[in-house]
Amino acid sequence: MKLLLEKQKEHIKAFFKKVRNFIFHNEIIYAATSRIISIAFYGYIMFVKFTSIISIELPKNYNEIQKEPVIFCFWHGRLMAPIIARKCTSKVSVLLSQGKDAELVVLLMRMFKVGTIRGSAARNRQDKGGASSFKQMVRMLKEQKENIAIAPDGPIGPRMRVASGVAMLSLITGAKVVALTVSARPKIIFNTWDKFLFLLPFSKIRVKFENPVAPYDCNNNRKELETYRSEIENVMISLTHEIDKKMKTKLISPEDVDKKNNPFKRKIN
Repeated sequence: MKLLLEKQKEHIKAFFKKVRNFIFHNEIIYAATSRIISIAFYGYIMFVKFTSIISIELPKNYNEIQKEPVIFCFWHGRLMAPIIARKCTSKVSVLLSQGKDAELVVLLMRMFKVGTIRGSAARNRQDKGGASSFKQMVRMLKEQKENIAIAPDGPIGPRMRVASGVAMLSLITGAKVVALTVSARPKIIFNTWDKFLFLLPFSKIRVKFENPVAPYDCNNNRKELETYRSEIENVMISLTHEIDKKMKTKLISPEDVDKKNNPFKRKIN
């Protein structure tokens, strides 16, 4: 019986994989499907906001902070934080990967009047728009005076580990880093690499913005750059654990990394 159930699960997985591949390889069907899903998800989020008790905690000097462009940072698993707290941010654009699976998020962000920047880290020595998107973010922060929102552990992890590019962007532009996160009760935590938090209707939702982390002169010193990166990471982890404790939910730990060989490489046992 157990073996039969396992085979059924495998058949179901294979079926959905075929459906996914068919949709992804058909541009017209994919565009239509993405549009329908994004509209449905927008409606769902609005329903969650309408039926839930939402509290948003801001730094005391938040109005002063917003007079200059900042870099909003949230974990990939808490992607719903900037959406729920959209009214608390002025003009902002979020960094998203160039993969097809991000198209749905792009459409959703547009509905919430959030701009998008496409690009991701290079893999196998192939640039996936990371260099051009970094230049675009520098220009937006310095020249256009527009806020940037980034999930510094995305798009592939490791979970709750800040990539050095965020620290570099802050140092080059002089923009402060403002961490934010969301927690809720009840909620669903998906068993994905980022432990994605999915909000539910009729829940208590809490969003918090942390005090900004200001950049300092690292003099192109890698050790000092790593210190600044680590400071941003620690602030984000502490903020997430603090708000999860207040909501009396299970704490999610950062993913282990092999720091000896590569600080951003997943640890393989």
